[in-house]
Amino acid sequence: MKLFLVPLGREDEPRELFSSDLDVLVCPQKVSEPLGVERIKLKPHNSRPQFAVYKAHISFKSIVADNYIWFKGALIKLGRVSPGTPILAKVDPRRPQRCIQYRGAWHSILTTYSNFRPNETLRVNLVCGDYSPKATRDLINNQRVLTCPECLAEKWLPFVVATYEMPEKVRKIQDKEEAERRFRAGIPTRFDRIDNEEEESEPEIVFVEDLEGDDPQEPEGRDAKLFSRVRHARRVKEAKARA
Repeated sequence: MKLFLVPLGREDEPRELFSSDLDVLVCPQKVSEPLGVERIKLKPHNSRPQFAVYKAHISFKSIVADNYIWFKGALIKLGRVSPGTPILAKVDPRRPQRCIQYRGAWHSILTTYSNFRPNETLRVNLVCGDYSPKATRDLINNQRVLTCPECLAEKWLPFVVATYEMPEKVRKIQDKEEAERRFRAGIPTRFDRIDNEEEESEPEIVFVEDLEGDDPQEPEGRDAKLFSRVRHARRVKEAKARA
């Protein structure tokens, strides 16, 4: 399948374009935090690599957090994922992207939450796990290379496939419509069928001339009818041979 670009986004972030050949994991639901991903041993009936995705579980009674397997799945090409689907993807962290200046470094933004105050302060969650509780939009740059070492580490990050026209799907729809148009064009209309019926020639009638005349020795009754049929068939055959 020909490669094309697929837009991905998170929350209110600008969309980023990635190759349709990118390997991703489809999530059961949308997430907004980095998740642990680990390749697991293949079962005999599985030929594709399988991955376990871990999610943090916080126990408020003991005030501890432990990880549990959220779901297991196989890799799928990004170009085969439908728009609106939440996914996990490992993308190049050194690409120009949406960052925020925080504590002397540029960090990758995972999610932002506005408190709708007049000064528009934001809570910004960072890929490195840290967060800025009172950030402002003037600290955000949409095309900046990271300088935070932890944000530069390769991670499986959550995205949502943005709405776009899938070229392969569009081509299939167009081909189907064109095939339907050609099929309909080949079906004769009601008037075409009437014209064809009128143009059909009637079966040719072969006139056989009785050259021999009546034979006084011909049988009569039932035998005479049979003899007449045989003689007529012979004369038709001879007449066709002369034509």
